[in-house]
Amino acid sequence: MYNFLYKIGLLKIIDIIFTKLKNFYLNTHFFVLKKKLEKKGSKFGYNSYIDPTVRIDVYGKSRIVIGNNVKILNNSWLIAEENDELFIGDNTFISQNVVISGNVKIGDNVLIAGYVSIIDANHNFDDITKNINEQGGNKLPIVIGNDVWIGTHSIILQGVKIGDHSIIGANTTITKDIEPYSVVIGPKAEVIKRRA
Repeated sequence: MYNFLYKIGLLKIIDIIFTKLKNFYLNTHFFVLKKKLEKKGSKFGYNSYIDPTVRIDVYGKSRIVIGNNVKILNNSWLIAEENDELFIGDNTFISQNVVISGNVKIGDNVLIAGYVSIIDANHNFDDITKNINEQGGNKLPIVIGNDVWIGTHSIILQGVKIGDHSIIGANTTITKDIEPYSVVIGPKAEVIKRRA
């Protein structure tokens, strides 16, 4: 059946119609979500583009503030839990499939490559008489300075500050503060040089 519909050109027409309907739905859904979040105190800057497939979850009295000229690509996920403020500065670019969760402040002119995770929470695990999932968690804010470039598949964990003008290489895990102008690579976040 599909071969027949393709041969007579009908399958192409059906594909175009359903693609347009899907795009209309995604754009409408995002528009409604944006208006709802703005009523709760979130802000979306001038000339910013957020792909309609970006998932935005804001809970309780939390808010998201997105600066001017920000671009967030497909399938990323922004999460602000109770009393969090997730802030993304002007002229920041966030690629596809990025997760940003919690009390996170991202400066201006930041580049975040695909598949990066920035998460301000962690599980407690000190009590060996309890399962880890019974011990709760803890949160510490994350600050990413201005003009920072974070490479693909990197992980930024709770409580760290990444200084202005730093570069975080691909597949790097950040568990400690990074000085400004640092170039950092690898799972142990080794500083290989200074940019200044």
